[in-house]
Amino acid sequence: MAHSRKTPAGLRIWLLTALWILHIPMKLAAAESATAPSLPPNEILLNSEPELFRLVGQAAGQADARIVPAQGPGFDRAWRIEVRHQPQAEYQVQLVSPVPEQLNAGDVVLLSAWVRAPDSSGPDQQGCVGLILEQSADPYDKALARRFDVGSAWQRLDVAATIKAGFGRVGAHVALRLGYFQQTVEIGGVELRRFDSSLPLAALPQTPLTYRGRQSDAAWRSQADQRIESLRKAPLAVRVTDSSGQTVSGAQIHVHMLRHAFAFGCAYNDSRFPADAVESTDDLAYQQHFTQLFNTGVDEAGMKWPNWVDPAVRRSTLRALQWMRDHDIDVRGHCLIWPGWRHLPPDLRALANDPAALEHRIEDHIHDEAGALAGQVVEWDVVNEPYLNNDLMHILGDDALGNWFKVARQADSSARLYLNETNVPNSPPRDPRYDALYNRVQTLQHQGAHIGGIGMQAHFGDNLIAPVDVLAIYDRFATLELPIRITELDIDVADEQLQADYFRDFLTASFSHPQINGIVLWGFWAAQHWRPDAALYRKDWSLKPNGQVWKDLVLGKWWTNAEGVSADDGTFSMRGFLGDYEAIVTVGQRTRTVEFSLPKGGRAVDISLK
Repeated sequence: MAHSRKTPAGLRIWLLTALWILHIPMKLAAAESATAPSLPPNEILLNSEPELFRLVGQAAGQADARIVPAQGPGFDRAWRIEVRHQPQAEYQVQLVSPVPEQLNAGDVVLLSAWVRAPDSSGPDQQGCVGLILEQSADPYDKALARRFDVGSAWQRLDVAATIKAGFGRVGAHVALRLGYFQQTVEIGGVELRRFDSSLPLAALPQTPLTYRGRQSDAAWRSQADQRIESLRKAPLAVRVTDSSGQTVSGAQIHVHMLRHAFAFGCAYNDSRFPADAVESTDDLAYQQHFTQLFNTGVDEAGMKWPNWVDPAVRRSTLRALQWMRDHDIDVRGHCLIWPGWRHLPPDLRALANDPAALEHRIEDHIHDEAGALAGQVVEWDVVNEPYLNNDLMHILGDDALGNWFKVARQADSSARLYLNETNVPNSPPRDPRYDALYNRVQTLQHQGAHIGGIGMQAHFGDNLIAPVDVLAIYDRFATLELPIRITELDIDVADEQLQADYFRDFLTASFSHPQINGIVLWGFWAAQHWRPDAALYRKDWSLKPNGQVWKDLVLGKWWTNAEGVSADDGTFSMRGFLGDYEAIVTVGQRTRTVEFSLPKGGRAVDISLK
């Protein structure tokens, strides 16, 4: 629908609203056909003209893009984009159009597009498209961002949002991201509409976000439960005898876990462990919840090199570390080298033209920090995110990583040493970062670099990878014969039920895989989380559905708490999850409590009532 520029936008929307309420027939825009949803009155900010977009991105030269005739629902031309080679990041190939009018906080918008993938080498022969509305310049703050798998038939995609903050003078643009993998995609009928700010989002169409394998009877789910029963549990026999060594039948036996052998952990923030004795109510709640929910912690920022060399930060880092150790919580070291300039001490860049001095400075830091914390951390992320942060390797070469691992082993002879990479396993299965990570780990092994594990960050948004694909990714890396730890997990989606379902399924798939040795969340409370919507608890400490999932699984379904009576041979037999236990045996007035560990091979525990 065309609008006169002489009519203010607010008045246009008011008039449209009045007409809509009165049910006066109106001619809709071209992209709205019988198959398009009926929409409330709106202002069209971008119409369906394909010439409004242009192909941009660092890898735009790896794609062919042209406007072609199309027989889509309500439009006759579309962009056809052939991504010939997969770029490093999806935003390196995208169609972009500036939004011609200013967008303000509180505006209700709907971004729509008709999409199909007639030919794709992606998983399941599907294509992948991202719909983005964001600031036109760094830091590219986003009003909406969704990624969709698309098939060979035309389908309409709708993403509605309320803009939380305006975009300032730089304005906003619509980006259609395409660089997920080699694929051919056609896109037509792209429109951005603005509605009255009082309109609830529920009144607008919203293409639901979901993932393959979500259904309750999905085959992967029962298979995962079977693996969990086999891999994560072991037989336990508690045998009761009296003072003369004779077996005792009928003894009441209570066996319950004290600590899981599997690492269920979370990042923590030093500020929640203040130096003075005056702690806020939130501090106390934070500490209490941490001890209840997790057996492993990782300092969110304090051990990173620029913070470690700050005396004040180091003191708070050591104070929080001691708190964790006092509460029997294992601590991961994160991280020794994050090899991009923006994550290193600023003065290090002055050594860019002196490789020998640069390498010496790095080795000194590793000896300093890993040596100072030897025996206090159970493992180290020696190198963090080298796929996108590799400035140091451009100067020192890729072999420098192997040397850093060797120096870390010299500084701490007991900690397990990890290479930690981001966006795995939450990237599409054919993302090139998987090849890069696999090859880099293999090279470190060949160098004898003492690498002891693979760290996989898993920061999910709309990129909900199907559980079967996650398991296939694990299978591939299992061939390296190293343990894998999920080091930074969060699921940042607005739909709390979807968030809880995927959290349940990702935890289940990961816990079921023999190569995974731990899962660490990157925050749990909304007021102390880099992505508040991903937290398990809201700011008022109310439990979200995903938080209930964690408790139901980690402290419920996957936690052993059993009671029984000894048989004629004095034995109570069961299967339990691997970990530390306490058994309480009672016969009449006599009671004895024994602590023990249940290893992978199982255990028989003899308890004598003397």
